[in-house]
Amino acid sequence: MASYHFSVQVVSRGGGRSSVACAAYRAAEKLTCERDGLVHDYTRKQGVLHSEIALPEHAPERWLDRSTLWNEVEATERRADAQLCRETVFAVPHELAREQQIEFCREVVHQLYVSRGMVADWALHDADGDGHNVHCHVLCPLRSCDESGFLAKSVNVYTVRNADGDERQATTAEYRELKELGWEKVYKYRLGNEYRELTASQAEEWDGCKRASKNAVQEARYLNDWNDPGNVERWRAAFCDMQNAALERAGSEARVDHRSYERQGVERIAQRHEGPQVRAIERKAEREAAARGVEYAPVTDRAAENAAVREHNAILARVEATIDAMRRQVEALRVRGHEVMDDLGRQLAQEQQAWRDRVDAARQRMSAFLKPPAPERQHDVSRLMAEQGERRLEAYRQRLADPETRLKPTAERSRSFDRHRDLSQREKSFMRPEQLARYERTRAAEVEKAERERVAAQARARSQAQGRSQSASRPSPSHE
Repeated sequence: MASYHFSVQVVSRGGGRSSVACAAYRAAEKLTCERDGLVHDYTRKQGVLHSEIALPEHAPERWLDRSTLWNEVEATERRADAQLCRETVFAVPHELAREQQIEFCREVVHQLYVSRGMVADWALHDADGDGHNVHCHVLCPLRSCDESGFLAKSVNVYTVRNADGDERQATTAEYRELKELGWEKVYKYRLGNEYRELTASQAEEWDGCKRASKNAVQEARYLNDWNDPGNVERWRAAFCDMQNAALERAGSEARVDHRSYERQGVERIAQRHEGPQVRAIERKAEREAAARGVEYAPVTDRAAENAAVREHNAILARVEATIDAMRRQVEALRVRGHEVMDDLGRQLAQEQQAWRDRVDAARQRMSAFLKPPAPERQHDVSRLMAEQGERRLEAYRQRLADPETRLKPTAERSRSFDRHRDLSQREKSFMRPEQLARYERTRAAEVEKAERERVAAQARARSQAQGRSQSASRPSPSHE
């Protein structure tokens, strides 16, 4: 089944990325970034089928060297948060042969980018190695170029007026010519809390005003429209037409559409992109399930959600197929008379209602699966967890306050008259003030009792010692 994928993103230095690193990774090469001296070696990367650089007619030939091209991009973009290049990733039909896939990528890159004056560095990848995830990465610098190199992204234009009040915008070079014809730059002037944009001649008529800024009113004019937000939609539509044309040339009946299900008017739920990490996890789970001889089940949330979406869409497809089959039967039986037509119509209505009920039930199950928990439910769960935690804390406090739970080990009790251990500062921190006061009183009583027992034991030991000494000093009886 043919798939459609076309995504666009900007590689920015502000995001910590490097155009040299991106180019090295996409082409599986070793490139050195001259700006920071870092070496990016991806020569061991697998899955790169083909890579090349496409230049417009007016671009310098030295840019056919990948290192030269992207190091010039890094040197030209000097801002710390500069946008370096635009990356496009699009799926390549696996129905095409390898040479056809390369030629298809060449056609797409030339028609969408090179024909508009862009430099394009593209690489064809097969991430999984099985031919079912073939895609192309395209890196395009954001600046226009001429025979000498890259040009500026934009130029400042000033707002100028003439004596008749006509207004236009002009670059610095254009203003030099217009100045001789009586045109003047527009500045911002202030009088109290009021601001106006006036020329120097007009400001003389506004008594007491002062220039609010030394810079004239100006704005940036981009030299190309490559950053126009509407370009992405136009590129996606053009790529869709090229992919369908390639599928038709390859003899495949499959077709793709760049529009969403909602825009197409199709009652389907779109699946969410899983990405290479999720697919790697799921493939490992499939192999483990096959090795154990059990049925495979998704192990990630994204894959489980997509599996539920596929099941829902399959139900919808079966419903539509059944309705279409019944509609064809009804059309075939229409010639047999109105009576048969009415009976079949009622049967069709019943079947359709039954299927609608099943679809509604499936949609409700799907909505419940995709819908996040209600705030009230989350609040109840949080409250129950807090109550459970409070009960556990209270039980812990009671165990700390109970003398029986504070008995010392047997070996330690044999060396001391005090049978109970003292709580640590951390254990005391869990007790409420009244529990802590009760514990202090109980602990004081335990210590006092242990002291009395120790004194009594010492007195008994002295008494027993005296008795033994007296027995030893008494003379033994004589034997006659």
